[in-house]
Amino acid sequence: MSRLLGSCLLMAVAAGCGGSKGPHGAAQAQPRPVSLQVEVYDPVTNGIWENLGVRIVQSDNEWSQCVCESVTEVLLYTDTYGTVYFSGSHLADAEVGFQEDIYGRAVLGPLGHEDEAWVTIEVGDPTLGYEYFEVRLSYQEPALFVSVPFSSAPLR
Repeated sequence: MSRLLGSCLLMAVAAGCGGSKGPHGAAQAQPRPVSLQVEVYDPVTNGIWENLGVRIVQSDNEWSQCVCESVTEVLLYTDTYGTVYFSGSHLADAEVGFQEDIYGRAVLGPLGHEDEAWVTIEVGDPTLGYEYFEVRLSYQEPALFVSVPFSSAPLR
């Protein structure tokens, strides 16, 4: 009898150790932190731009159904490779309406109404002018790399 009770207890403990499971035993997908790496290049020379500003302007998040403009300026400058990297923390700090995880990183969820966001970035400087680009962040591709052209013609 005690052997049977021990076996039942062991089975009950094992059944409860499955992690995050849905109502039918399937693992539930968790929100993923998102990030954005932007490479800025000159379409005429095919070279890269160093020390050019890239800023998060706004985001259109599915879950909030609103376009949220940045209330906090998050401006980074391209490095010697012509790139900037906006981590999930940078995206959250821009305050453009992302949901955040417990670490303060911008996340997208697995459900259809929360799995993508369109982020508008501004590229340029006061001398050369500014160009705007929309990039799509998604749950399926949470770490996105985009390459955007920036014209080298100065403002007149």
